[in-house]
Amino acid sequence: MLGRICCDAEFLGAIYGQDGAVLWQGRRTRLATDDQWTQLIARDGGCIGCGAPPEHCEAHHVVPFAPPTRGASDIDSLALLCTDDHHLVHEHGYTLARGGHGWELRSPEKRRSTARPRAA
Repeated sequence: MLGRICCDAEFLGAIYGQDGAVLWQGRRTRLATDDQWTQLIARDGGCIGCGAPPEHCEAHHVVPFAPPTRGASDIDSLALLCTDDHHLVHEHGYTLARGGHGWELRSPEKRRSTARPRAA
């Protein structure tokens, strides 16, 4: 019964990181929280496609937030993308996939990584 109720819920509880920051918030809100931004910057360093700095990035839902998929705003379902690479995903069929060092941006033609190393 609880599983059925949760399936239709707009949001569930939150899961906190070790320092008390909300990193897994389900569908409570669409936008990444300040705590999630801090973790995304620490994890991704910038755009996972081109390496643009975080101030030029947006938090992208790997599983779309909108119906029918109704993805969650959880740290492991978000990735930093610059505006240009975000458009590649939403308008040109690029996808994100787990790679050796986190998320990778893949082209629709070859489904290969387009990630470039970030400058140190």
